Amino acid sequence: MFTHEGICQSIEELWNQPMTPGSVHVLANLMYIKAHRKDIPEEKTWVHKNSEGHGLTRDMAMEWTRKMQNADGTTGPHWTMEKTEEARAQRGINCEPLAFWVAMNMIYSDYAKVAEKVNANNMDFYVYMARAFLEDKDARNQGVEKLGRYYEYVVN
Repeated sequence: MFTHEGICQSIEELWNQPMTPGSVHVLANLMYIKAHRKDIPEEKTWVHKNSEGHGLTRDMAMEWTRKMQNADGTTGPHWTMEKTEEARAQRGINCEPLAFWVAMNMIYSDYAKVAEKVNANNMDFYVYMARAFLEDKDARNQGVEKLGRYYEYVVN
């Protein structure tokens, strides 16, 4: 879940930075959520946290995607949450929507140039790569927990 405090803080941080296409997407998402969601708690909440304390908060996800240095030279998330949620739902992929949004943007950020080189630069490629990342059977942790560990040990 988002927290009210985290949303307000993220909006304030974005306003104080130069605008990029990625930051505009994030800002639009945050402002929409702040204006329309009435179920956002005031305290910090986790999307998922295991007994060892590993997980991913929405604030962590927003910070991570906002700072992505994409292979195509852009910064920030390539897709909005609404777009990735639409793609996830259309294909019947059952996972946490925030995790899917982060995974799709991470795959785009790291592999857009490769996808372009092999003529795979399309929505299906990124959707199924994100799904494969989240459902990796070889990984000790899957889904949101895997993203939380990836953020903690690789990104941060």
